[in-house]
Amino acid sequence: MPIVADLRALSKAGKLHGASVNDAFIASIGYGFARYHEEMGAPVEHLRTTVAISTRRASDPVHGNHVLGGHFVMPVSTDHPSSNMKAYHTLMKELRDDARQPLASSAAGIISSLGPLISSYVGTMMKHSDLLMSNISGVDVPLWFGGAAITAMY
Repeated sequence: MPIVADLRALSKAGKLHGASVNDAFIASIGYGFARYHEEMGAPVEHLRTTVAISTRRASDPVHGNHVLGGHFVMPVSTDHPSSNMKAYHTLMKELRDDARQPLASSAAGIISSLGPLISSYVGTMMKHSDLLMSNISGVDVPLWFGGAAITAMY
């Protein structure tokens, strides 16, 4: 069964704690992973995380890719998720500020132009992440694989 996030509830929770909907989303993921690891008898304090970062600015054209991947060490705990929202807000702001630097955008353009040549590098890079997360919505049209309808993606 897919996990469905109520964006209104996340937005409300974020605002209640002086954070964004994205901060609340990250806090809920961190809390869930902390609980999972604790219940498995292997508690963790941090996860190496890869996250999609929007670099879109108000002046950018509507079309085009304005997303880069960022990596950070995500502190996690089984405290109430709101306890980490501000920390996540600060981490994400730093990542977004770094990603908006001209050199980062140029490097991303060069990497994407290499296409298949870079796929093994990206695969290797992902081996060093415990978690990849994004609240970017997926495809909103019916998809099929091998004649079967795809009902959920995780």
